[in-house]
Amino acid sequence: MGPTVNKLRASLAAMDLTPADIDAVLCTHIHPDHTNGLIDADKAPLFANAQILVHQREADFWLSEDARAAAPEAMRALYDWAHEAFAPYAGRIEPFTGGEVLPGIEALALPGHTPGHSGFHVDGGGNRQLVIWGDAVHQVDVQTRDPAVSVQADVDQEGARTSRLSLFDRVSVDGALVTGMHVRFPGFGRLERERTGYSFHAVQG
Repeated sequence: MGPTVNKLRASLAAMDLTPADIDAVLCTHIHPDHTNGLIDADKAPLFANAQILVHQREADFWLSEDARAAAPEAMRALYDWAHEAFAPYAGRIEPFTGGEVLPGIEALALPGHTPGHSGFHVDGGGNRQLVIWGDAVHQVDVQTRDPAVSVQADVDQEGARTSRLSLFDRVSVDGALVTGMHVRFPGFGRLERERTGYSFHAVQG
């Protein structure tokens, strides 16, 4: 979806890995900028040996033919892209509803952006906690100062606000490292509670 993307193969190669080495892919939600990378340019599965983990509500919303038929015409392309990306993984899609999805990784319910939008808490022990918040945040400087600010892409803006407020309280109290798909380079940081909102402090290294 742009000239700076599609760097996954090269990034894996830098760690002496290939897509075939990946055995699990955790999806925060089903939107094309998050899940269309499951397939290659020939629409074949990129991860030949991976299970695809996604929230049950998310799968029900995006991968159902009935849901697609009932959707507004303007949204049909999103459903088509979702079906295209997930179809090659038939039999390898593992829906979850919460709790520990892999050893040391807990799913966090963050509905609002999409019905089954999820974050993930990676337990590194002690103060080595990482929260991946997906699309709970799109404009980190704006939405940390005022978590009530939502975006047009949120299917349930009030639900997204509620999820964001709960999330911000949790990660600021815990001092957890956070990351998301719309966080500026270097992509990681911590939140600090302020009088009327929060401040985001980038972390490097």
